[in-house]
Amino acid sequence: MPFKRHCRIVIENIHPREAKVCTHQINYSLTEIPEDAGSFHAQFRRVNPLPYGEAYTLLDGVKGRGHYVGTSMGWGINNNGWWGEGEVKFYLDGDWEYPTICGTGTEDYFGGSYNWEVDGQYVTYSTPFLGMHQVIRPDPGQHDICSVAYWYQTLPTAPFPRFPDRDLLEIV
Repeated sequence: MPFKRHCRIVIENIHPREAKVCTHQINYSLTEIPEDAGSFHAQFRRVNPLPYGEAYTLLDGVKGRGHYVGTSMGWGINNNGWWGEGEVKFYLDGDWEYPTICGTGTEDYFGGSYNWEVDGQYVTYSTPFLGMHQVIRPDPGQHDICSVAYWYQTLPTAPFPRFPDRDLLEIV
């Protein structure tokens, strides 16, 4: 995670009770950073409930030179049916009418096609770059999707959307 002059890491407790302990460790090395090196970025998004038939956006409004690294996603579903279909679309460098990259579905984006099922139940799996690390059994609620997109980008950065407050993060 190269940085030239400073790095900002924010940890915020939005729980109504005071946190008694927050443990962290930050390792770094002092070295030369190329002037054109991109800075690490991460952006959280969440939609709950996801309106029927609407696209979920992982990342939007990025301007400048950079490299997309990947996505971490959480998806709560309201039934035992398959949720992973639907195209994963990347629009790059001014493309708008047609995506630059169009995938075959969420299940393929995370490397686990054919439902990640064994004996009718979702199962976890892990590879060096892909995986499904936790299975939460369906509940009667609506679709609840959250994600963090990771990328490196040259500065300056466009403003991020406002981080949701405690009420918007509540699971309904």
